[in-house]
Amino acid sequence: MPGIFLLPAHSNEPISRREHPLMAEAPDSSVWAWPLARFRDALAGLEPVPSCGATAAVCGDLGLALVSMALGKSQARQPSPERARLLTEAQELLPVLAAHADRDMRAFGRFIKDLPHTEPDDALRQHDVARMTEGARRAAEDAQQALELAVAALPVTDAGLRCDVLAGGQLIHASVQALLLNVAEDLPLLSDPAASATFEAARTALAQRAEAALKTLQAGLHR
Repeated sequence: MPGIFLLPAHSNEPISRREHPLMAEAPDSSVWAWPLARFRDALAGLEPVPSCGATAAVCGDLGLALVSMALGKSQARQPSPERARLLTEAQELLPVLAAHADRDMRAFGRFIKDLPHTEPDDALRQHDVARMTEGARRAAEDAQQALELAVAALPVTDAGLRCDVLAGGQLIHASVQALLLNVAEDLPLLSDPAASATFEAARTALAQRAEAALKTLQAGLHR
């Protein structure tokens, strides 16, 4: 993810994990334990973490939460087996998407920490880049699953709550697109052409699925 982080004005070196107030926390610390304002302020600051990957994962998870809310309220009003199934799937997927935000912060943090001590083709640098790229791909895949769930949820949601499903789906779609942008930005850093080609094929296929799902979702609102 070259060129997407800023350094303190007084320093020409990447900030270390020890110097970063957020990255200095225990490895199992979760962004979901932070107050929302803390995440926002950290994101708006000059440090490299959190960045776009974690933000995309958080937005996708919040979008899915909107879909889950609409399903839950509709199910409470008039229970149905199909709605119950989708609600269970949504609730099971929420922590999956949430975990991607923490993984992205750890992976990008490791990349930043190792950056001053490695060359582009070093095994450690390549390991860090592959870890970031695979993390973004997996996050996009899971977000795409959430987007397709939103498409399925729309017709079984009460009419007054369908706007929430659409809004949630659009947030999830934006999450998929942002995560795929991360994949695209990482590809030039990979020295293995075969790995790059595999990631690019996966990115292209996911992008096409995301666009198709969004069109179906938007069309479904007006049926």
